[in-house]
Amino acid sequence: MLNQIKKIFHCFVSSIYPYIIIPILLFNSCKVSSPAEDIPSYISVPSISFHCDPSQFGTNSSHITDCWVYVDDNLAGAFELPAKFPVLKEGTHHFSIRAGIKVNGMSENRLAYPFYQTYNTDVMLVNDSIIILKPGITYDTSAIFGWKEDFEGAGFSIQSIPGSDPVQKVCHNANVFEGSCSAGLIMSSTQNNFECGSVQQFLLPNNGKVFLELNYKNTISFNVGIYATTLTQVIQMPAITIFPSANWGKIYVNFSEQVASQPSAIYNIYFNFARDANIQDEEVYIDNIKLVY
Repeated sequence: MLNQIKKIFHCFVSSIYPYIIIPILLFNSCKVSSPAEDIPSYISVPSISFHCDPSQFGTNSSHITDCWVYVDDNLAGAFELPAKFPVLKEGTHHFSIRAGIKVNGMSENRLAYPFYQTYNTDVMLVNDSIIILKPGITYDTSAIFGWKEDFEGAGFSIQSIPGSDPVQKVCHNANVFEGSCSAGLIMSSTQNNFECGSVQQFLLPNNGKVFLELNYKNTISFNVGIYATTLTQVIQMPAITIFPSANWGKIYVNFSEQVASQPSAIYNIYFNFARDANIQDEEVYIDNIKLVY
């Protein structure tokens, strides 16, 4: 009896097998179509050029490393230059591009420099195309320059502290950045420390951004900082240490936190370094000081 049941079941399965397997094969052979993927436009920003009126703002020296991009007033991203990035939009859109810097020369601390103008343009975006933008900027009209020194005049506005070697005016040689002269902070063999600073004291805003722009070239590390003078004390507040550089560099030193911490003070900027037994030539050259807020 059991054998007869097995034979009947086998015959039944054999008779319907083609009708089971064929739909499965047909189903597996079909490809489910997915919606077409969005095709972006691409924006290329090779660089951001900077130019200002030297008679009003001093040097055209800058060190712009990034672009901060806004599309229709929304941040699309911050990109290291040269930059190329996708935008998933079509048609005409408004682009705002801000010049980015390394704050205190640090790669991990980047900022859209608040004293540079924003570049604005309308762009027609076409899918799978590359649009090249070449922003040109200058200083923003809101920027205030509390101090400018290019060492080109008869005198200059920094001086050494008592007991330190005098600041030297270096002219017409390889240690001049641009123009005719730079400042040499050169330690003699009889000194162990060098310090100089601004002759002028500054009133600075304690609720905004305060930066010192500077060109430099140095055989020894040196410090940049600020003295805050209150009614009762003088507070030394270091900002950064600039490491040796055989070539001229440009740096943006952020004093915003130091100034905010002493809102009722007046301020002097200082530069100093100490003798290093491992370095024979202990020289620092600086040019184009700008205190901007």
